[in-house]
Amino acid sequence: MTQKIPASHAIKELTLLLAYLTHFSENEPFETARSYRSWKGYDFDVLNSLDELGWIDQGSFRSKSLYLTDEGLQKAQDLLEKYGIEDCPFGRRFFSKPFSRTEVSGKAVSTNR
Repeated sequence: MTQKIPASHAIKELTLLLAYLTHFSENEPFETARSYRSWKGYDFDVLNSLDELGWIDQGSFRSKSLYLTDEGLQKAQDLLEKYGIEDCPFGRRFFSKPFSRTEVSGKAVSTNR
């Protein structure tokens, strides 16, 4: 039996991981970018905690995006390994089309309603 981690710890890890997997770059070719951003669509207390840990930099509290720090990028890559998730080298650009409900759930979904 694997040892469970506290939910608060998992929330921090998974929030960082989602921010990493959906990151984007501005004004730089993505493949050579040195700064990565993600939208602040997560619980603010969790974001504040990640900022205190040095994994992200929220910049101005008015901004709608955050920066992933070098330490945060490394931690996120370690979490990919921990959770067995394949890295998404091109961030959000990788998802060029919306997922169908079938792709998300793995089950055929009737569209006749």
